[in-house]
Amino acid sequence: MTATEFWQTLDNNCWAYLGPPGDRIDPATIPTTVKELRDDPYRTLAWRVVKKHGYCKTDVPFAEFKWAAYFRAKGIQPDQTNRAMKAAESCATSGEDGLPGCKAAGSSCPRDDED
Repeated sequence: MTATEFWQTLDNNCWAYLGPPGDRIDPATIPTTVKELRDDPYRTLAWRVVKKHGYCKTDVPFAEFKWAAYFRAKGIQPDQTNRAMKAAESCATSGEDGLPGCKAAGSSCPRDDED
């Protein structure tokens, strides 16, 4: 497998985040330290929504990347937490139930040690 195929496989499976569509980065430019990473406001939005139980925490690796992409695709801006909550809470009825942690309307998330 070539380096290009490797990174394409990771990107296709959401195992590596190479930036939103139209803003992809070259894997060779990935920062070598956490301090150098850029903030993704959509991932921050996904974190705010999961903390409010808009969707449930899950063991699916990088679930927040999928939720960030979902909010971005829906045109929800990073400062629109309430709109993102409504979108997350309706994921099961809107055909987006394949998102990790998506819950049926009216259901609740299991409690965890961080609640």
